[in-house]
Amino acid sequence: MKGEILKQLRKEKKMTQQQLADRLNVSRSVLAMIESEKQKGSIDLQRQIANYFNVSLDYLEGFTNERSGISEKKESLVTNFLQFLINSGIIKDENEIDDKTEEMILEMVKKEIANLKRGE
Repeated sequence: MKGEILKQLRKEKKMTQQQLADRLNVSRSVLAMIESEKQKGSIDLQRQIANYFNVSLDYLEGFTNERSGISEKKESLVTNFLQFLINSGIIKDENEIDDKTEEMILEMVKKEIANLKRGE
């Protein structure tokens, strides 16, 4: 995993190393070593990071500039849905969504993406 890519993703979410470490249940020093490329991180941790940031493992490795395999239409759906939740007052800050709400959002988005696939 490219340390600079992880650092960029973390900063895009306006997170400190400690905040991300807490989210991933690892120590801050592990993240610091990955970001400085002194350590690569286990494949399980890489998958966890990819899932958290919704990017592919290839993106984390720097093999592609495409963050994930979802199309613009699907990306737009996720963005619009998140904006709807904010505008409705369901969530107040997209950077501070609790785990239960995040899981609910992901399930709803998965259902909508499945509906899009059926319509394609």
